[in-house]
Amino acid sequence: MPALEVTREQVVAFRRRAGVLDERLPPGPASLARAARAGLQDSVPRSALHSLHARVAQTPPDAWKDPSLVQVWGLRYTAYVVPAGEHAPFTLGRLPDTGSTRRRAEDIAARLHAFLDGRRLDAEAAGRGLGIHPNSLRYAAMTGTVLIRWDGARQPTVWTVPPPEIDPLEARVELLRRYLHALGPGTPASFANCSIAEPTPPEAPWINIRWPALAFADRCSI
Repeated sequence: MPALEVTREQVVAFRRRAGVLDERLPPGPASLARAARAGLQDSVPRSALHSLHARVAQTPPDAWKDPSLVQVWGLRYTAYVVPAGEHAPFTLGRLPDTGSTRRRAEDIAARLHAFLDGRRLDAEAAGRGLGIHPNSLRYAAMTGTVLIRWDGARQPTVWTVPPPEIDPLEARVELLRRYLHALGPGTPASFANCSIAEPTPPEAPWINIRWPALAFADRCSI
């Protein structure tokens, strides 16, 4: 197929519309969830709140705690705010098909679930209880069974939830759809880089969305 000519201005305009940055949404839980549909990075304390404020009118200071939203360790193992009930693409969607990273994620997730036994616990204490560094708990998030609450200081509170009802393949494809919807045209390599998915060849069977040929060098942000 012929190359798709896309200018920088067109990509930026698309991302502005897709990211709900043209006009603020009315206040309310539905708007908060829509604003976070592609995930809002929260690795800089309360950066997700700034993102919500830019997209939703009358956003209160505690909007990130709204029941319509949850926090997870998402892309690049960093804190993200995502819609409640939709964390699977940002967690399970990153789980490798095979290999040591997957085994490590599943092992830590199982041990964490057994250790917590329904409790919510500071990640420092949870890691100490498992005999691992608390940052290693981030691997468990890729199973889709770990949620967090991070107020911007110290280690977050962690707890476990039932596994998502979709499989990793479905979750990864949904993450891909949201990636393309939010950022516009992309490539398999750029998606793998942004999602920290294990290197995947373009012909991999899970890539069932046709990637356009691009006339510009794609990046995670422009």
